[in-house]
Amino acid sequence: MSKVGERERITQNRIVALFRDTLGYKYLGNFEDRPQNSNIETNLLEAYLKEQKVKKTLIDKVLFEVGRVAGDQSKSLYEVNKEVYSLLRYGV
Repeated sequence: MSKVGERERITQNRIVALFRDTLGYKYLGNFEDRPQNSNIETNLLEAYLKEQKVKKTLIDKVLFEVGRVAGDQSKSLYEVNKEVYSLLRYGV
């Protein structure tokens, strides 16, 4: 790994520790080399929505819509992130 890559990894580890230890987030691990890596963990999102007593039809719609928006490669990363944020903030 290059010097830049090593420094980046050290910084990422510090950020992970901050979120995990200070803010109480659940760390899912390093997915860098995981097959079928995705920005959206649909199984966790679905489990969370079921826990919130959301109906199955709405869960299916949420998973479809979030996946569609996040996977849109015709737009810039900035535009995709903006649309995903909009879904999170205002709902599907």
